[in-house]
Amino acid sequence: MKNILHLTETSEPGGSETVLAYIAKNLDPKRYRSSVCLLNEGWLSDQLKKNGVNYTVIENKRSFDPIFLSQLIRLIKREKIDLVHAHEFMMNVYGSVAARICFVPMIGTVHSRLYFTEKKRRILAYKLAMALCSRMVTVCEDLKMYIYEKLKLRNRNKILTIYNGIDLKKYAVKYPHVEFCSQIAIPPGTLVGGTVGSLFEVKGIPYLLEAVREVVSKFPNFRLLIAGEGDQESVLKQKTLSLGLQETVNFLGFRNDIPELLNLFDIYICSSISEGLSLSILEAMAAGKPVIGTEVGGNPDLVIPGKNGFLVPPGDPYALAEKILILLKDKNLRESMGRAGKKIAEDKFSLEKMVEDYQNLYEKLLA
Repeated sequence: MKNILHLTETSEPGGSETVLAYIAKNLDPKRYRSSVCLLNEGWLSDQLKKNGVNYTVIENKRSFDPIFLSQLIRLIKREKIDLVHAHEFMMNVYGSVAARICFVPMIGTVHSRLYFTEKKRRILAYKLAMALCSRMVTVCEDLKMYIYEKLKLRNRNKILTIYNGIDLKKYAVKYPHVEFCSQIAIPPGTLVGGTVGSLFEVKGIPYLLEAVREVVSKFPNFRLLIAGEGDQESVLKQKTLSLGLQETVNFLGFRNDIPELLNLFDIYICSSISEGLSLSILEAMAAGKPVIGTEVGGNPDLVIPGKNGFLVPPGDPYALAEKILILLKDKNLRESMGRAGKKIAEDKFSLEKMVEDYQNLYEKLLA
């Protein structure tokens, strides 16, 4: 039995946190024992408790915190950790240093382009992490090429791509459509577009709202549902009012019933200006929904234009509106694209495949 320590820097609901929870819960229990190190309690710690995964909270009080590093090293030694698997910038850096000091292999997973190239010191820190780690994993090919370019790497064999995966079984169940419509106050017969994710600037929701203004001028029987919370929520609600969309757009806040909610959508829309490999798009595909996404990050790995949805340039509300209208006007196209997306998700992006890929990497490094 090998002991795996998973590291992450936030406990809030998000893509990297969900992936960590999936992996920690679903590794082969005959071969691996998972534990997790968090910086604070939150949504992720609740998920770990529910899944029976042990976790430790160690506070980090500054950008470089030697006390945190020393506590992490002690944790690795005390728990007899055989391999460290870190997620995102900060934990990839700390994890690579701690693992090297403890002489254990370390994998870092990079989920997005954000933050680590904004300052020179962050680039230097990631170069250090790249030198010390055993392997660095990106969640899409676009992100791998971005890291090669920004870090000017010579040794490209250290980076590989493992696509995120989801539990497809969650999205196979059909829920009572009419009852759910009444709960969220959507009139019967209304066509619904939706998006799920944190309400941060990177998600590009203002462009989606501007697109919806164009859509309802031509297709009044349309509603947009936005599920999630974040620091832009009040700004987005104000923009909704200023665009006169208060009867069209519903902000639902954080939801823990995403499979049911997706069943209500006719179209899934991702307006992000930057992405890694979007779990929310994967969830929509697994639920059999056509997807309109921006041509950023790993979205082109998920959405094949004309087959399971459309891709549009980021920051272009008119292109978004055009594709939304095409799908609103053609039920057969929505259904055929939804079926195609579901098949793609089943073939390439299952939870089982992601976990198997990581387990194979663990085995290689532990051999």
